Amino acid sequence: MAFINGIGCVSPQRTWDRGDFPGEVQEYNTRMIQCMEPEVDTGLDDKYLRRMNRLLRLGWTAAKLCLDDAGNIRPDAVITGSGWGSVQDSEKFLLSIYKNKENFLPPTPFIQSTHNALGSQIAILLESYHYNMAYAHSSFAFEHALQDSLLRLRNGESRNVLAGGFDEITANHFTLFDRAGWWRKEAISNLELLKTREDGTICGEGFGFFFLQNERNENTYAELGEVETQSVIKINATDSQINKRLKETKIDWVFAGMNGDMRYDHLYGDAISKMFPEGVNIAAYKHLCGESLTSSAFAVWAAANAIRKQHVPDIFRIKSVRETKEIRNILIFNHFKGKHVSLILLSKPQ
Repeated sequence: MAFINGIGCVSPQRTWDRGDFPGEVQEYNTRMIQCMEPEVDTGLDDKYLRRMNRLLRLGWTAAKLCLDDAGNIRPDAVITGSGWGSVQDSEKFLLSIYKNKENFLPPTPFIQSTHNALGSQIAILLESYHYNMAYAHSSFAFEHALQDSLLRLRNGESRNVLAGGFDEITANHFTLFDRAGWWRKEAISNLELLKTREDGTICGEGFGFFFLQNERNENTYAELGEVETQSVIKINATDSQINKRLKETKIDWVFAGMNGDMRYDHLYGDAISKMFPEGVNIAAYKHLCGESLTSSAFAVWAAANAIRKQHVPDIFRIKSVRETKEIRNILIFNHFKGKHVSLILLSKPQ
C-alpha cells in the first residue's frame, strides 16, 4: 500500500494542466500521436534544456510537475520503467555506426539511449544520490517500477519514491512496427478509434510520474494497492493476490486498455464478464494517449484523478452499468496483444 501524493504527466493531451479533468480534449486524425510539449517552468536554464534530447526534456518536465505537485519533497528513490528507452538517440547512434563505418562515433547519443538515462538525469538534477533503478521489461516496465516502489515503501527502505513510466515514438520506429501490423492502415480520428473494429490501433507515447509515500496528506490522489503482472490472462488463479483482493473489494470502475484492435479487444470483454458476472462500469483511455508499452502510466494518471475528483468524464466512459454515489475502487486492466497482462488497483484514500 502506498499513497499517490503527486502526479506529473506529459502526453498527447493537456494532462499537465491541473484545472479541469481531463481538460480540453485534443483530437487527432492520424496513425501516430505524439506528446504535446507543455509550456511550463522546468526550473532549468534554456542552455541546459537545449543539450537534452527530447526524451530527457519531456521526462524531466513530467518529473518536475510531479515534484511540484507533491510540495517539492526530495525523493530518496527514483524508479522508472520504459519499454523502448530513448528511441531517438538509439537511432542516432546506430545511424552514426553505419555512416561513419564504425569509426569516430559520438558518445552522447549512446549515453542518452539507455533505458536508465532519464532516471539518472533526474537524480543528478535533484542531487539525489540514493536508490535509482530502471526497468526495461517491455510492456511490464512501468508495472515492475510500481512493484519495486511498493516493496521499498512496505519494507521501510524508502519514505518518498518518485516512480515513472515513459516511452517515446519516432517516424522510423513507427514504420518498423507498422510492417509488423501493429498500427491502423489508414488515418483515423482518435476519438472514433473505439467505435470502429479493424486490425491495428493508433501509436502513441507518454511520460507519467507519481510521488509515492506511506502516509496520506491533503494532496493525496489515491491509494495504490495491489500491482500484479501475468504472462496470460488468468481469471481465477488461486495464487493471484489481486483476485483475492477483488473478492473482498467492490470495484466501481474498470479502466480497460482497449485500443480498437479487433484482434485483441474482445479479450477485455471476455475477462471482465468472468471477473464481474454482475456487471461493472467500464472506461477506456488509449484513444486519448495511443498505444505504447507504458500506456498504463496514463491510465494511473486518469484513474487517480477520477478518484480525487470523484467523477469519470464522459470521454473515458465505455459502459455504465450503475452510477455510484462514491468512487472508491478502480481497477486498471491492461494487456499487450493478449499477453503481458497487468492489473493495478487504486482506491480512495482512507
